[in-house]
Formats: sequence, C-alpha cells, structure tokens
Amino acid sequence: MADNIENTDLLCGRSVPTSLYNSIHKRVLERAPELVPGRPYTLKLICGDHYWQGLGSYKTQAGLVMADLVDRQLVPFDFVSERDAKPLWYGLAP
Repeated sequence: MADNIENTDLLCGRSVPTSLYNSIHKRVLERAPELVPGRPYTLKLICGDHYWQGLGSYKTQAGLVMADLVDRQLVPFDFVSERDAKPLWYGLAP
C-alpha cells in the first residue's frame, strides 16, 4: 500500500512530512516575539515544553526542519552553535 503523506524536501537532502514542516514554521514564528534578543535558544526552548513533548518521535525531524528554516531565512533566527552541535542553538537575527 502506498504512503500518501506529502513530504517537503530539505536542503540537507532529507525529507519530512509537510505538516510537520508547516507546524514547526508556524510555532517558531509565533514564539519569536516572546524571546529575548542576544540569548541562545534550543528548538525545545523556542517551541515551549508542552509543544515539544507533543512532537513525540518527530523531535529529530523537527530539528532538521528548524535548521532548514534558518538556512532558507524563513524565520528570524541564526545559528549560534556549530552546525554539528547536539542540540543546535539559535539566536534571534539582528
């Protein structure tokens, strides 16, 4: 049986469910105005604990989505850690 889940291709060469991509994008944009410039944040801190726990087994894919959103400049964040750090840290872009 074919899987009918729509996927979004990421710049890293992987793909994730489009619904996850859109959900992370929306959540990050909603939370950005509440965050303090100059402070580092993980995606968990950006999203909030309740939202993060709701991701269940999709947390790793959510991290890939955030990195993709930053690379494409679709969210007002920059990387503040090395790209191979676990977890990645982000800061509000100037």
